[in-house]
Amino acid sequence: MKKRLLLVLWVGVLTVLLSLLAAELLFRSNLLGPRNKYHLTVTPHTLFKVDPLLGWKLSTGKYVMCAWDTANCFGITVDSTGNRITSFAPLPDSVKRPVIQIYGCSFTFGFSVSDSATQSFKLQQMLPGKKIENKGVPGYGLAQMFLLLQQTVAGGDTPAVAVFNYGTFHDMRTPLNKNWSARTVCAITEGYNPRFMDMNYPYFDTRPDDPLLYLHFSNVKDLARDWPGSDEVALVKLFNVATYAVHDRLLMPHLHDVSVRTALDIGRYCRDNHITPVFASLTPGPNVVFDSLRANGYYTIDYGVTVWDHYKANPYNCSPLDPEHPNGFAHSIYAKKVYDFLKENYLLVKQ
Repeated sequence: MKKRLLLVLWVGVLTVLLSLLAAELLFRSNLLGPRNKYHLTVTPHTLFKVDPLLGWKLSTGKYVMCAWDTANCFGITVDSTGNRITSFAPLPDSVKRPVIQIYGCSFTFGFSVSDSATQSFKLQQMLPGKKIENKGVPGYGLAQMFLLLQQTVAGGDTPAVAVFNYGTFHDMRTPLNKNWSARTVCAITEGYNPRFMDMNYPYFDTRPDDPLLYLHFSNVKDLARDWPGSDEVALVKLFNVATYAVHDRLLMPHLHDVSVRTALDIGRYCRDNHITPVFASLTPGPNVVFDSLRANGYYTIDYGVTVWDHYKANPYNCSPLDPEHPNGFAHSIYAKKVYDFLKENYLLVKQ
């Protein structure tokens, strides 16, 4: 009887082990393959610097960034004001021109494309009589766009028009979202480099029965991180991602609400400071943020371009090396859409 019980026990243990091994092999290519090993290096290592309000911002200089793949490297030039350049021969500041600022994340900044391939650079070529400023910073969401706008205006650089490039994925850009903070903050901080350990991540939140937004800060050390072993063991990665996904899914209605309120506050701030806000959608289709903006009379644009398509190559992304970001063709569409919109709504002649 004991021998039979031991045999059943050993068969059970062996079955479990074989099942785990099979599952590990099954998920390994999908969860630990090249597309899931995010690679980001910048030379020199000074592109991002800590900012007490924004968390991080860009440093003046010339850089080479490699994203996703060591073969996917591109040059970056950041001007003396901390913006990626929009011209190789900019006019001096003494030449006064109406300013149009483009706020956004890595899509606006121009991940995986050269300086001259970004939306802002192309729009500057279309509008030589205006000064176009690229206010895109990798990793930013609506909260940091809003804070950067306020910081910029307080510094004396008030635009005539401010364009805010928004995607539905920006709703996740708060420390309350574990998948976002675990991965992207790790990339921004160069793998939690010690020089970033005092960085605070800003985000907005709400309180029950209170229409106001409240600014909060989370220190990098307090943000969610991927579980130990998730880069080596597929099953650990699977449970890590699944656990965070369930947590984040439960928060999504709240995050949508925060995004709506943030966008509306941006619009009100712009109007109070005599800035014309234009909100442009990076992700085609209806969304609650733009529904609310339109209902409140704000200008909106739908770029009509799908960049990220579950790692598939399409005419608008930088596949095969970077399937998550827009290529030069997509940036051209962005620039032309903004140009046409400003012209059709007489926003160019009002400046």
